[in-house]
Amino acid sequence: MKQRKHIPSGLVQEGMHFVEGVCRLYGGCLEWEDCLMEGWKGFVFAFHSYPAHEGSYEFWEYAFFCVRDHVLLAKREYNRCKRPESGFSLDYIPPDRDEPAIGRLAAVQGDFVNSVMLRDYLSHLGFREKRVAWAYINRYTDAEIMDYYQLDRQSLTDIRRCLRVKMEQYQAS
Repeated sequence: MKQRKHIPSGLVQEGMHFVEGVCRLYGGCLEWEDCLMEGWKGFVFAFHSYPAHEGSYEFWEYAFFCVRDHVLLAKREYNRCKRPESGFSLDYIPPDRDEPAIGRLAAVQGDFVNSVMLRDYLSHLGFREKRVAWAYINRYTDAEIMDYYQLDRQSLTDIRRCLRVKMEQYQAS
């Protein structure tokens, strides 16, 4: 196994300012911490791979290119996920559909008071009951809930009974 050499502390201090400067120039839409992380990955790569390129560039020029390339690659990936043509976008229209994904989402219905009461009721439930309640709210079937949460029919029946009893207690209070 090849042993990596450690970056001297003086170079780390200089590198911190250097990476921050490159991130300010090229980071754009990236979160600051993510940008710095990608910049440091580029800096460490430059430090470990520089001897192979020695003579063609000074170290700081070579480090600049490495840091910049890592930051721009992360920025490109971030933007790829945000494009309307991306499968990650709710505006994307898949080839087998005629509407964007956002059109398939259920519209928010109901009023504010009922939503506050529902959240208050759910906050008084245990972990398992809360998961099953949210599954019912999101219109999952009994079979889907049992399969997803690895429940048998009796356990699901017990949880439903518990939800009903706690709802009656909540409404009575």
